[in-house]
Amino acid sequence: MNAPSPVRIVYARLQASEPWMQAAPRVERALAQWPQGRCMGVFMGLFGLTNHELLVLLSIQGEAALRADKGAALATAPTGGSAVGTSALASLQVCLPDDVRVLEVLPLKATVRPATDAPFTRAGIHVFRFFTLPFDRMDEAVAFSSAGWETFERNDDPEAGESYRTEPLGLFAQDGPGWHRMAPLAGVDNATHGQLLLVTWYDSMTSWERSRTPNPQATLNFRKRAALTSSVVAYATRVANTA
Repeated sequence: MNAPSPVRIVYARLQASEPWMQAAPRVERALAQWPQGRCMGVFMGLFGLTNHELLVLLSIQGEAALRADKGAALATAPTGGSAVGTSALASLQVCLPDDVRVLEVLPLKATVRPATDAPFTRAGIHVFRFFTLPFDRMDEAVAFSSAGWETFERNDDPEAGESYRTEPLGLFAQDGPGWHRMAPLAGVDNATHGQLLLVTWYDSMTSWERSRTPNPQATLNFRKRAALTSSVVAYATRVANTA
C-alpha cells in the first residue's frame, strides 16, 4: 500500500485596513470560497503581530499548483483586475477582500504532524515558530523535534517543573529553493537554507511559560535542534473562530 501524500499547506501573513477583530470574519468568509484548497485556520496575534495582521494556514490539493509560479514573485491583483496566472499562490490575493494585503507567503509540506488537514479550532494559544536552517539538515531537525515531543507532551518527570498542557500540532517544512516564497530570507543563502514552521498549542500562557523547563530529555533534543538553526522567529496567536 502506498503511503499517503504529505499534507501540503500555504502559510500566509496578511494585513488588513482595519483591526483583526473586524477583518477576521471577512477573511474567513473569503477563504471558505478559495478554490485551491481548505482553510485550516485564521489566527489573530497576541504577541509579535500588529492588530491589523492575521496569519492563515491553507491546505492545498496537489503540488503542481504550488510549483506553477516557481521563481516568480507573488502575482497580486490590480484594482478591478485579476491576478496573473492560475496557480494557488496567484489566486490567493484575488480571493481575499480588496483591503487585505498579503505580506508573506510560503508553501510547505507536513512532516511528522499533522496527518490530515483538519482545521485547528481549539481554544487557547497557538504559537507559530519559524526555524531557519540548511535544507540538508531539516530531516535531522524534524527527528529531534519528534523525539523531544515524546517527553515534552507527557510532562511526567518530577524535576521538569510545574504541570502544563501542550500539543505540537504541526511541523511543516519548506521543500527546497524551488518552492516559491514571497521574499528571500535575510542573512542566509536562500539556495541552501529554508524554514521549518512549528505550530504548538498551549491551553494558556501559563502553560507556555511552564513548558520552558520541560523534561530534561525533551530539552536535550530541542537543544540539538537549536544547534542546527541560524535563527528563530515566534508569534503567539489565537484562533479567530468567528464563523
